[in-house]
Parts: sequence; C-alpha cells; structure tokens
Amino acid sequence: MKKKFLLIFLLLTLTFIASFAFTGCNGCGLKSYRITITCSPEEGGSVTGQGTYKKGSTYILKATPNTNYVFDGWYMGESKLSEDLQFSGTMGAFNIQLTAKFNYNETNRTLTIHFKDDLGAKIAEDKIITKKKGESYNVAIENKVGYTVDKTSLSGVLNDNTTVTVTYTRKSYKLVINCKDENKDDLGNVENNFRYGDRYSFDLNGKIDYYKPQISNIEGIIDINNSLLAGQLNNSVLKIDATFIPKTYKINFKLIDENGEIISGQTQPSEYKKYLESYRFVPKDIDGWVKGVEFVEGTLTLNDALLGEQLTNKQNELTITFVYVSLTKPRTIPVKYVNAIGKKIKEDTSVTEEIGNNGEVDVIEIEDYFIDVAKMTEIYGEKFNSSENKLSFTMVSDKDFCITLYYKSKTVTLTINYLKEDGSVIANQYTQTIDYNSSYNVTSPTVKGYSPDKPVVSGTVQKTDVSITVTYTAKKFKVTVNYYYKGTTTVASPQKVFNSVAFGSTFTLASPEIEGYKPDIAVVNFVLNEENDKTINVYYEAQSYRLTVKYVSDVEGFTCPATVTKILKYNESYEVVSPQYYGLSASPKVVSGKKKAYDEEITVTYSIGQFTVWFNYFYENKKVGTNYFGLSFNNKSHSIGVSSVIINDGLGYKINYTSFEAMIIYQNNQTSIKVYGIKKDSSKIDLTNTINDKAFDSGFVECNITAEKIMSTVTLNYICEGNRDNVLVTTRFTKQYGEVITIDKTYAVGYVYVGDKTKYKFTDKDETLYLDCISVEKTVKVLYFDDAGNEISPSVKNTYKYNEQFNIVSPTFDCYVPDETVIKGTVQLSNLTFIVTYTVQWDVDDNNALIIDSVDDLVELSNHPILWNRDITITKDLDLSSTALTPIGNNETVFSGNVIGNKSIIKNLSITNENVIKKTSVVNGENIVYGYAGLFGCLSGSVSDLTIENAIINVDLGITTKTTLYGGILCGLYSNDGTVGAISNVNVSGTITVNAYNCVVGGIIGFNSDIDSEISNCTATVTINNGNCNYAQVGGISGYEVMSNIHDCTVTLTTTFVEGANVFVGGIAGESVNGVIHTNKCNVSNVCGKQNNTIIY
Repeated sequence: MKKKFLLIFLLLTLTFIASFAFTGCNGCGLKSYRITITCSPEEGGSVTGQGTYKKGSTYILKATPNTNYVFDGWYMGESKLSEDLQFSGTMGAFNIQLTAKFNYNETNRTLTIHFKDDLGAKIAEDKIITKKKGESYNVAIENKVGYTVDKTSLSGVLNDNTTVTVTYTRKSYKLVINCKDENKDDLGNVENNFRYGDRYSFDLNGKIDYYKPQISNIEGIIDINNSLLAGQLNNSVLKIDATFIPKTYKINFKLIDENGEIISGQTQPSEYKKYLESYRFVPKDIDGWVKGVEFVEGTLTLNDALLGEQLTNKQNELTITFVYVSLTKPRTIPVKYVNAIGKKIKEDTSVTEEIGNNGEVDVIEIEDYFIDVAKMTEIYGEKFNSSENKLSFTMVSDKDFCITLYYKSKTVTLTINYLKEDGSVIANQYTQTIDYNSSYNVTSPTVKGYSPDKPVVSGTVQKTDVSITVTYTAKKFKVTVNYYYKGTTTVASPQKVFNSVAFGSTFTLASPEIEGYKPDIAVVNFVLNEENDKTINVYYEAQSYRLTVKYVSDVEGFTCPATVTKILKYNESYEVVSPQYYGLSASPKVVSGKKKAYDEEITVTYSIGQFTVWFNYFYENKKVGTNYFGLSFNNKSHSIGVSSVIINDGLGYKINYTSFEAMIIYQNNQTSIKVYGIKKDSSKIDLTNTINDKAFDSGFVECNITAEKIMSTVTLNYICEGNRDNVLVTTRFTKQYGEVITIDKTYAVGYVYVGDKTKYKFTDKDETLYLDCISVEKTVKVLYFDDAGNEISPSVKNTYKYNEQFNIVSPTFDCYVPDETVIKGTVQLSNLTFIVTYTVQWDVDDNNALIIDSVDDLVELSNHPILWNRDITITKDLDLSSTALTPIGNNETVFSGNVIGNKSIIKNLSITNENVIKKTSVVNGENIVYGYAGLFGCLSGSVSDLTIENAIINVDLGITTKTTLYGGILCGLYSNDGTVGAISNVNVSGTITVNAYNCVVGGIIGFNSDIDSEISNCTATVTINNGNCNYAQVGGISGYEVMSNIHDCTVTLTTTFVEGANVFVGGIAGESVNGVIHTNKCNVSNVCGKQNNTIIY
C-alpha cells in the first residue's frame, strides 16, 4: 500500500547538518520546496526559518516562546518529533508542514480587565496583567472625563486567571443655553438633561420674548471632542451662550378728537423701532385743531408708560393715539369736589363753554364739610369770590383742563383714660381732634409689669366727642426652686414650681431637710420686681464622719498591718486596699463603699492563700510548652524539672534549663518572690526580673522562657542498584525535630528511586540513608523514508538505559543512498526520534518523478520493487520487441506511483507464460494459481497520456487446477489503496489470448477493483481470444469492474468468447457492479455483459 508522509529531517539530540550526494545519477532535480510552520496557540510564541529551500539545501528552524509560555515541541500531524527549540535538516523533494506547539505556563496567572460603559460598549482596550500564581496585584483605575467609574482600584491575590469588567457610567448633565443680549446681559435660559455621549438640539426661535436668536438651532454631542463643552465636563451643569438681538416693531399712529372719534381724512405714517430703542414722535399739525401734546417720547420697554402694556400683551404692531381739540365747537369740562387731601367727596358736575370765552361756577355747600376758603383763595386768587361763593374761569383747549373745588371736614374730640384695676391712674390721659366720620388707631402705652385690656384703641368717630377707658392688670410669672448637692447638678430634692406669682408681690419658701446634708439657703425670700420668670438654686453640702479599718489573722508567723482611720463626708466613695502578701489571702481584699451618716469600723481577716508559678516556653512569639507549681505562706519554696525535648504540634523544641525553682521571702512584715533557672552545669540564673506578676489579681505569676528548635540533618545517598560504593548523588536536609520530608524518586538524574521508603521524619539525631535506584529506560526510534515521502522500510524502535550508547545501522536498498548510514549517540532523559532519508539514484523531473527514457529504464524499474511507490514519467517512445519485460507490480507489491505518459508510445509488449506473474495461494486447503498479465501486473496509481501499440498477451495457465488470470494490455489488476485512481487518454491495441479456469480480461484492464476510479477518453482496439476458459468476464475496457466511472471512451472489440451462463462479454465491461458507464462508443451492441446496479447511458 502506498504510504505518503510529510517529512522533517532532523536529529533531536545530535547537532549536525546532513548532506547527501547523488552517485550514478545522470541528472538531479533542483526544484524548490516550502517549509510552512503554524504556531499553536498563535499567541504562544514565534518561529523563524520557514520559507522556500532548494532540494538538498540545509534549513535551521528556531522557536521562541512568548512570556508565560513554554515550548512543547515540533509536531508533524499528531506525532511529536522534537522538544528542542532549534533543529536543522536537509530539504527533500516535497513541501513540509509543521506545528510549533506552546503550552501556557501555569505558574503564571493573568488578570484581564475589560473597560465598558453602562450600555456594555467597549470604551478602552483591555488591560492584561501577568503575575505569578499567588502574587498580589494592585491596579489603579483611570478616571475618564464624562464617566463615573465603579472601581477606583483593583487589588487582590492572583490565584487563577481572572477577568474583571470595570464599568464606566456615563455622567448626567444639565445643559443650559444661556440667552444673552449683545451686551452679554442675561435674558433667560433653556435647559434639558442629558448623559455623556448624548446628542442635543435646541430650537431657540420664540424662546425669549421681544428678542430673536442670531443662531436659530444649537446642536452637538456631549463629549470631549465638543470644543464648547470639553472644559466643563467635570461639572454637573454645562453652559453654552446664545446671543439674541432685539425684535423690530411697527408703530402705527391713531389721530382722534376729545370724544375718541377718528379725525376724518387725517393719517400719520407708521415708523419702526427695536425693542429697548428710545423714541420721540411728534403729532402732525392739523388746521382747525389743537394738538393735545407737542410730542411723546420714551423707550420701547415693558415699563414704558405709553407702549409698555401693548408689549406686555405681546402685540407685534403697536399703536400711539394722538388727541386733538377742535377750535370750532364748545368744550364740556368736569367740576370736581375734593377734601384737603384731594379725596373725592361728591360726584363731579360739568360746565360747557367755547374756547376763549369766560364762565362762572357756583361753589355749593356740602353736608359735614366747610368750603376751604383759604385753599380756594391760595389756588384761584381773585377768581374766587368768597362772599358769594362763586369761581370765574376762561375755557382753554388743554385736553386735561378741569375745575377743582376744595373743602375741609368738621371735627370732634377723642379722649382715652389709662387706669389700674383699683381705679388709680397708671398713665397720662390721651386726647385728639378728629374729622367727622374719620377713623382712629391709638396704641396703649407700655407699663412695666402690667398688661392693658386694650393694647390698641381704634374705631370711627361720628359727629359727637368720644371717651374711652383702658384698664391695666398686673402680670403673672413662674418661680422655680431647685435643690442640688453642692458642686454638682445632681438633684437633692424634687423641684418646686409656682406658676402665678404676681409682679411686685413677696415670695417666701422654707428649704426641705435632707439626711447628712445642710442647705446654703434655709428660707427663700424676695420681692418679684422683674418682668420675667425667676429660678432659685439651693445647694446642700455633705457632713463628715469617721471610718476605721482593722486587720486580724491567726496565721502562725504573720504580723497584721496597722489599723487605718479616715474622715469622710457623707455619701463620699471610699476604697481601702488591704496590704498584699504572697501566700496569704485578705478578706475582704478591698474595703469600699459610700460613707453613711455615722462613724463605722470594718475588720479585714488574713488566711493562707495559694498562687501558681507558670513557666511558658516561647519560640518566635509562639507558645510551645509550659510547666507550673503552687506556693503559699506555709509552703514557701518549690522546684520542677524540665524535659530535654518539648513537643508542640508534633515538632521538637528545647530550652537552656534543666529545672526551675521559686520561693516566698517574708521579711519586715513584707513578702517578695524569687524565681531561678538551673542550667545543665548546675549554675543558677535569677529570673525574678523577667516574671509577669499577677499573683494578687489573677492568682499566678508567669515567666516566659525562650525555646529553640531541635534541628538534625539527614544525608540521602542515592546509590546505583544496591551498590553503596556507587553513590549517584548525595543531598542533605536539615529540619526540625518532627518535620517530615518526601523522598524525591527522581532526584538522581537518569535514575529512579525504587525503595519503599517515601517519607522521612526528623529526630534529635543526625542520620544517613541509602536509597536504591535503577537506570531510566528511554526509546530510540528511527524512521526510514525516501525522498518522495514514502516509507521505504519499517521503523526501528529500541530501548536503552540512561547514558547507554546506541548504534543503529541504516538498512541498504538498491537504487537508494541514505543520508545517515549509522544513527548513534548516548541516551539522555527523553525518548529520541530520528529520520533517515534515502535519495533515489535515478534521474527525476521537477516533480520528483523517475524519468523513463529507455527500455533499460523500464526493465530496471520492473526488477526493483522498491521503486514501485514512485511516480514515473515516460519521456520517449519505447520498443519492447527484443525485451521480455516482466509486468511491473504484483499482488504483494502493487505499483502505487502515478504514470505520466507524456503521449509516449510503447510498442510490441509481449507477455507469455515465460514472463507472466504467477502467484499461488491456498484457499480452503486448495492451491489456486493467480496470473497477472499486462504492462503492469498490479497497479493502483493514475495513468495519463500513454499509448501501447501492438501488444501481444498469450498466457495459458491451464484448467486442470483452479487458475485465475487477470489480463489487460495496461494492467492485469487495478487495485484500490485508499486513494481514487484515474486512467485518462490511454490508447491500447493488440491481441490477447488466454486460457485458465477463470479468465478476467479487458482491452485496458483485466480486473478493476479501484472503487470510485475514473476511466475517460481512452481507446482500445483489441482482439481477445478464448483458449478454453470455463468462466470468463470479457470487455473492451475492463473484464470486471466495481463502482468505477467509465466515459468518453472508444472501443473496437473482436473476440472469440461467446456469451453463456458463465461467460459475460461487453463492449465496455464484461461485468460491472454499482458502476457508471456512459457516453462511450463501441462496436459491440451490448455495452456490459452483466451489470449489477450499474447506470448505463
């Protein structure tokens, strides 16, 4: 079977550059071939060296892993060929496809940070941080304009590959369009709410009354690229100024008479003014009329007296009315009646007279009023006749002209008296003269300590005098008396409150009695003469009493301390601590309480008491052991021994003492304690100053002692196969007592520990162990390929021990020379694979096909089955008339190469019993002879552009035993080796005569078992004669075929075979199974002798 592989020429552990030479070769192909390398994964690393190389040239490839990746090896398909970063080889006659595999280094971890906004959109490139596993990280998160970020930093320990998303929330903004006039003064604003990145649009038309915008629409996007807003994005309010200019108004003029009627035939042209612009308009002159005003002027604003109301009503056109007075008709003017302050007191009357004429008005009497003669005389002078109460006047054209008559009211007297409740006067009397029917409002005077029943006296007078009395009542106030202990705010007695103490009265109250205390004010007494509530504080001072503490004991050898006496204030807190003695217990230990209102005596009793002496052993602030004993006044000394090994959590420690002792010393009615440590040399160390004394408050004293680790060393000798004299490697470990180590089975390079001891526990002694090891075994594999990529010989795989020498001789083959005759080296720690490439000693074309340009070449090919997997190219016509060529390829070694005919012609092929291929097989205990006749005995490759003329096949296998003959001018058997074959443009002619028990004969192919093969554009002109076959399949193209496609072929078949029960004859195929036969031409009407599910058309 044909086996094609992509080749890598490399030596994994030996560095060499292979070279080869052709011997006995008439010509060598110099075509270039390509090396293509794929990195897996792509981010794992990079490679160099891929590219185009000429056949026979040297290449060097190199892999470089990226950070956090390690190189796994060079792969051809799924086969791992090398773990070296660099290797070299010699280029063959084929393209090479390699994969450089990298593995992620699991000792590192990555933190991948995604940056997205609150809509999930990516706003920045990912940040990737690589750390060792377990390493801490701290990443500051960048603030971005226009966003608030959900994390200011990321920190932690990177134990796994981690992905974190940092979310930037788009900020909310209020966008304000400030509307300003041309002087930058504010006119108002337009606003709306947006988020960062939003688009905004404002239509400003009609937004500001009386103005129009210079730019009607303001739009844009809120982001850092907006020049108007970029500097404001850190604020919550964004501002854009928009300029407005005043609107222009059309001003119309209306000309009317005094009665409001339009003056017929008279108009005045309109004028135009801008808002805020000043104006001055002069009414036109009209004959026979007098203008009411000479001009009007003002400013076009909302406050303008003439046009402001029309602007406020948002009229687009404004109107000014000019009033004229006629010089030709009488005028009627009003007569007004007012008091001294100009208030109307009677309905107006009127008087009519022509302009320029004199008239007279009666000044009439009005009830409740006098004619104000002085005022009338002051204003009108001699025109007012006071004796007759008449006023003369001259009519004028002024539109505002009128006559006003002045009066003054008649009066009465208002009297107010201010009295106490007992009727006595409390304030001066109030009097006032008031006009008839006038109102009055008088505030009552303020008197300290009193309240008036009428704070304000008000009303309206009629036509008589008025008298009113205001009565004053004394005010009431709250008096509060508090009782405190002196120097505090603590209440000594409940507060007393009096809510209605009259102003000016006398207040008297005796202070309550309290046990043990004396008040600073025995009786509270005062006159209330202030206008506010009053608070009195009375303070109580505690009285003093005696406290006596007496000490007693029946303990032998102990003298009690002296009696204690104290003078204390009532309720004063006291605390008398009983003197402390090691080994004694005082009851009570503390005399305490608050002093009662009498003298007291308290007794304290001393008895035997015990406390504990602790010895704590510490190693680097960790307690690893303890010892203790008790002491008392009647047992004043004690000692205790120390173990040489102190065990804590399975680990061993030691201290520098063998024992400890402690004692109580009683001297001068005082006690003290002494603590000593005893060393191995019996020296005594005073530890008293190091103790933590809690004997009196917690019942113990403690002494902290520094401990040391107990260390020992183990020596591990790795020995070769039980020989203690052959130490491969020695390692030492120093650890603490109780620690355990695992014995490394591969510590000795190239050897494996095989003992059953896997762990070692340290003691307090040094120790040496011998660990038995055996050599590591590795394989050396050699692959053998020819220069066309075909396996030329089975691979060799041998097993060797570490450091063992190997020497593998390459096999020899006719027509081939290996690039390495011997593979040798020393086994190390990895399996080795080598490839030996054999170069054919034959002329080849650019496609590495063997060149057949002579009969000798064809005979040589026939004689060397090792070449039957090579493509061949026939470059010349060949005449075999003088050559008995043995068919190329047999049932054991099929010719699997492709045949390129180049339109060459092979003439006079002759296959007889002398050179036919015969093979005998035993089937079910019976010998069966198989014969293969044709240019090729057994063929599986494709054939194209070849002509075989005047071929003679004359084979007689006999029929006395079971014999089967496969015969065809091109090949006897066309087999399937896993690839689909094709035969195209092949032309054959000749005679085939056969005799066998079973004959399978075709013009081109005898038996076609190449499934899915295609036979096209072929011609066959053949005569097939029947010797004496019992069974036969005979066809112009093939005798028997399975699932092939035969089309566009031409056949001229002459045969002596006759169709029968066991004989099938067809113009194209004798018998076909599941095939397709179409678009062919043949001289035999029956295209297929027997067909099974074959499509024919």
